[in-house]
Amino acid sequence: MPPLNSSPDAKGADRLARLVYAAIGAGLAVWLSDGLGAEPSLLKRESLWFEVLLLVIFAAFLFEPLFAGSQAAVANSIATILLCLASGFTGSVFWWVLLLLIGASSFALLSLAYVLQTDPISGRITGRIAGIATLIGRRLGAWKFLLVLLLIVSLASFHAPFQAPWTVSLTVMLFVLFCSEVRPHRVLLSMAKASRQMTVSHLAAPHELLVVGPEARGLSVGEIVELEGNGRGRLGLVIAQILESGRPAARVFAQRLVDVLPDQGPDVSGYSITVRRASRDTAELDPDSSEIRLRGTTPLGQMGEGTSTLEGRFELFPSCDVRLGQLVWTVSEEGCLFWQVADARVEVATWGGDRRRAANVSVSQLGEWSDESFGFSVRDESPSIVRLVHGGAIGPRYRGCS
Repeated sequence: MPPLNSSPDAKGADRLARLVYAAIGAGLAVWLSDGLGAEPSLLKRESLWFEVLLLVIFAAFLFEPLFAGSQAAVANSIATILLCLASGFTGSVFWWVLLLLIGASSFALLSLAYVLQTDPISGRITGRIAGIATLIGRRLGAWKFLLVLLLIVSLASFHAPFQAPWTVSLTVMLFVLFCSEVRPHRVLLSMAKASRQMTVSHLAAPHELLVVGPEARGLSVGEIVELEGNGRGRLGLVIAQILESGRPAARVFAQRLVDVLPDQGPDVSGYSITVRRASRDTAELDPDSSEIRLRGTTPLGQMGEGTSTLEGRFELFPSCDVRLGQLVWTVSEEGCLFWQVADARVEVATWGGDRRRAANVSVSQLGEWSDESFGFSVRDESPSIVRLVHGGAIGPRYRGCS
């Protein structure tokens, strides 16, 4: 069973923006080098810093975002090993040897994880070893750690501080870090989508609210909005458009809805929350936003208390149902995590002064889908904060989830 595809039009825009950032970063490096007299020559060891700087640019905007984390870390580790050997260990031998060992360790750990995951008879113990090896290998091979350290060592080995290569590298690295963290194109898109504020007072415990009124017509399923209340702001995700007493309405999911509720007691009747289109970084909800836009995908509920690494519990949304053995999934920046419905029961739920009966579903983790081994690989990580649980059709069109 192939994994889900969470790459709609929004991801296409992100990829185009990353290509633009990479081109600007490379052009900035060349322009500054020429203007400051750095004059890098790719045939000399003294210009190794310039090659590493270009590698950092491509890794930040192309390698790690467009490929899975393990593949990018392998590419970074191989590049580091080759560049360390090309340096001739000029300067401080200790630092070059240390870099070589770190790159080799990342490559070895990820290779070990690959072998264990493709072993058809691997059990839970080998699966855990593979998960730990993948986690450490990815961290060691990340460009923000391995390649930045390589850049610093290559500068220190061939150039004194405050010379032109240091100035060029510092300026370009500030550009790379700013664009990779802030994502200016998303800020500009959010500003272009400014709309009227919408105020709601109907809450559905514990992570939902209902936007009611004509303004709700302007919201689309999968759109990320900003919730403001109690002097704080949190992100929310539009998960459905419905009718409430004959008026247009939209259901909005928020991971930390309680943060924008009043501090004085559990009674929230008559309390207003302002809802507007998001104007800040939306990375935490981007995976769910992309997934919910796929045809045939439906949010079923939110993973909540009682969830562990291998077992999960979520409260079913109204008008949704599941069957025993049904496959459901959660999504994050790490990819899709599959679960299988094991049980469901009606329990009393209390939140914000509201006491009601709710359908709670128990699920067991199947893991991440691996095309190499054509099977599931358990993700040995502690459960994350509240996430939407998705359900629907699964087919070949979902290949390439990342």
